[in-house]
Amino acid sequence: MRFKYDIGDLVVFQTPHMDIREWNNPKAVPYQTGMITFREKAGWRYCQDFRSVRNSYYHILLPSGETRYLQREDRLALVAKANP
Repeated sequence: MRFKYDIGDLVVFQTPHMDIREWNNPKAVPYQTGMITFREKAGWRYCQDFRSVRNSYYHILLPSGETRYLQREDRLALVAKANP
């Protein structure tokens, strides 16, 4: 199975759980950039057949040292590839 993103890739994604007040705040950061550190199959706890799982969750390490856990694959946009 070929994954869309690899460990070490640089990605950009929308900050999770932002509401309209935060979007209207000029000091708020709506998008974050980070590096993928871990990949986990989506739904592995609930699915009997692992081959039917198509999506993944990713853990993203931000430059601040904070980690954003379980970011969905469809929410990420590739900035730079670690292993071309």
